[in-house]
Amino acid sequence: MLTFKEKYFFVAKKKFIYNIKNLYLKKKHACGRNRGRIVMRHRGGALKKKFFIIDFFKSYLNCYYYILNFKYDPNRSTLISLIAYTSGILSYSIALENTTIMTKLFIGPDALPKNGNITFLKKIAINTKLCLLQSNLHNPIKYIRSNGTYGILSKKSKSGMVIKLPSGIYKIFNIFIFTTIGRIFEFNYLLFRYKKAGYNRLKGFRPTVRGVAMNPIDHPYGGGEGKKSKKSICMSPWGKLIKGKKTSRIKKS
Repeated sequence: MLTFKEKYFFVAKKKFIYNIKNLYLKKKHACGRNRGRIVMRHRGGALKKKFFIIDFFKSYLNCYYYILNFKYDPNRSTLISLIAYTSGILSYSIALENTTIMTKLFIGPDALPKNGNITFLKKIAINTKLCLLQSNLHNPIKYIRSNGTYGILSKKSKSGMVIKLPSGIYKIFNIFIFTTIGRIFEFNYLLFRYKKAGYNRLKGFRPTVRGVAMNPIDHPYGGGEGKKSKKSICMSPWGKLIKGKKTSRIKKS
């Protein structure tokens, strides 16, 4: 039996999909458990989610494609777009900024330097904003695919292209890898107001109980007469230090 990750890559590498129903998988909600054991507290009871299969492989070349629709993806921080190639093949892609429905774009080495076109890295001019970048030619898209991010092509050379990533790090890439001109669509999902507790329950967050309200067997803060919340040392429910703990390890030579 195939795992969820194997199913995803099997459908993502498929070359011909003409039905929208074949572009998503059913995602099983774990409820914060692994093999029945609780590994993450205060989780469970979320709505069912569909895992939309994004075309990170870009296996169709030298053809035009149209944007049919924009869609909200619960598994990502930005919107996704349903695209159709001129051959009738459908796929999902990360939504780009300054693109609308029925925008005509091109994918291939001969693409013009237009917002949304997909082409080789060597065809792009310096100081151009780009996104959806591959690590190698035969690998899926790995870099610059989060909400509102973009990279800048800072320098060209025969050995490779120097790109400034959204983190501020400069990285060298091969000249024969595909990238998308433009910027990822900025979706202000952080501005959404959760008006009542039911919103978080639908997302899978269960109520959280304070440690001082528990019994001594359940939490280091538990027990005592009345409300006794002040403790000298901050601890987790398993008795480990939270604040003031050293996190860096001494690296041995």
